[in-house]
Amino acid sequence: MAELLDLDNLYKHLEEKAIHYKYRDIANLFQKIRDKMHVEKKADLEAIAQLEMNVFNFSVSQNVVSPSWTFPDSEGKLVSHPTYDDFVPASYDYIIRRFDSTSNPMLKARYAHVLWFSPKKHGKYALLAIDGYLELIKLYELKDKENPQKHFGFDVLNAIENALLLSRNINKP
Repeated sequence: MAELLDLDNLYKHLEEKAIHYKYRDIANLFQKIRDKMHVEKKADLEAIAQLEMNVFNFSVSQNVVSPSWTFPDSEGKLVSHPTYDDFVPASYDYIIRRFDSTSNPMLKARYAHVLWFSPKKHGKYALLAIDGYLELIKLYELKDKENPQKHFGFDVLNAIENALLLSRNINKP
């Protein structure tokens, strides 16, 4: 796993193996790189890894992109993470470049879905997320047949639900 402590190597790894991870596990891989870049004082790479962490730490369910956690701070104000407030315009440009550079349906679906709910919202991102989810359905069905005890059926249902709700969302007048 030491070879995955570099962004380029992790991107190559995820291109082939992302389907073997849950989204939060992908975020954890980026967290390891972020922490390493922090120690090495490579702020630009640390920021990229943090951005990727945020993308994969979002909860995406029922066509809603939401923070993975929310809790009150010491003054009772609700604090959430991640949020779209964590992003700047350059963040979205980077997510678009990542979307364009991957052919992995799991990664494509996540990047496109996050972009659909962002200030960069455009119907093409909803359509591209739907395409990613439709490919994921097939992959999760195969994984569920191979390992039914791992409950990939839940991933199938989540992908179907997100694709359906996204399609309804973009077809509203």
